Order: sequence, then structure tokens, then C-alpha cells
Amino acid sequence: MAFFKALYKYNEYDNAYYLGNDKNPCVVLIKAKDTFTTSRTINEKTKVIYQDAFSSCDSLTSIEIPNSVTEIGAAAFSSCDSLTSVIIPNSVTSIGERAFSNCTLLTGIIIPSGVTSIGDSAFNGCTSLTIYCEAQSEPSGWDSSWNYSNRPVYWYSEAEPSTSGNYWHYGTNGEILIW
Repeated sequence: MAFFKALYKYNEYDNAYYLGNDKNPCVVLIKAKDTFTTSRTINEKTKVIYQDAFSSCDSLTSIEIPNSVTEIGAAAFSSCDSLTSVIIPNSVTSIGERAFSNCTLLTGIIIPSGVTSIGDSAFNGCTSLTIYCEAQSEPSGWDSSWNYSNRPVYWYSEAEPSTSGNYWHYGTNGEILIW
């Protein structure tokens, strides 16, 4: 345990607690310092947003996740009642169970094609949410109950699909267009 403490230490940045080392003081975002902030920018060197990091931050309306983040932990943003906007960067490969559960004002989210793992009930209780996946079909590493609330899901297709289903593509200005 002494070895671990010598390598990692707690730090503060933009009203949040991080765990890091001398080379990168913000490897893991552990917890928001308070639950009353309306928006948050995560340190650009952060690799992991730890479980429950922003859980129940009732005033949080938007979050900016940098391209350095590869993992969004379990319940990281659960019950953020005011959250309306999240952009998941292409660097993210894993979204934990209940990561965005009960974010009732979240209306749309794009899941990058590099996300190979999504945990159980990741969007449970997101009653206003439409999910746009950059993957063309559900990856095998996604939990069978990742969309437990059965929110609308659209799969990416650059060309107009020849089969029925829910498909989308990017318009010329980067907007989401449904086929």
C-alpha cells in the first residue's frame, strides 16, 4: 500500500478531485467537489471518469469530455436531473453500467463506433433520450440490457439502407439525418 501511495496522489482541478501522479496529476476523475455546478470541463489529461463521479449533480446541464478519456465508469453521471448535453469523444471505448441512468432531460446522444463495451442499464430511466450509434449494428461487447428502458436507437449507415430499421447518417453540415 505504501508503494501505491507513493505513486499516486489526490489533486484538485476545476472543482473536482482527481487521482494522478507527477507525470499526469489528473489520470482519474474521482468525484465532483460539489453538486451545484451547471457545467464542467474535465481536465484534458484525464483517462478515466470514475464510478459515481458526477452522480446526483442535480444542477449539471452540460459536460465537456476531452478526447483523452477512454472509460466512463459505472453511474458516473447517474441522476444528473438537469443534464441536457453530453458529447462522448471518439477516444471512449467503455461506458459503465448505469453511467447515464435517470438523466431525464438528456434528449440525444451519439455513441462513437469505438465504444466496444456498454454496461447494463447505461441509459435506464432516460425518458427523453434518442440514441445514435456510429456502429452499424450492436457490438458483441455491449451488455444485452444496455438499453434497458428500450429508448429509440438508430444505427449508422452512410448509404441509404436496403433493409428496414432505424438508421441515420451525418448531413453535409454534420447534423444527424434519419434515413
